[in-house]
Amino acid sequence: TWFWSRSRQELWNKGATSGHLQKITDIKGDCDDDTLLIKVVQTGAACHTGNHSCFFNNIDFNKAD
Repeated sequence: TWFWSRSRQELWNKGATSGHLQKITDIKGDCDDDTLLIKVVQTGAACHTGNHSCFFNNIDFNKAD
């Protein structure tokens, strides 16, 4: 997969230097054709923190205000 890096202002290929590759298994577009959902099989860490995925923070939406 290729991503746009806002910090580097350039395209980068996930895994090109780290070896943490992503094998695409499915791609879907939303109804407005402005967002992609890309499902992958991840090899190694996907997140710069070293985690398998960047989505590891739970959000408690059931808390009362």
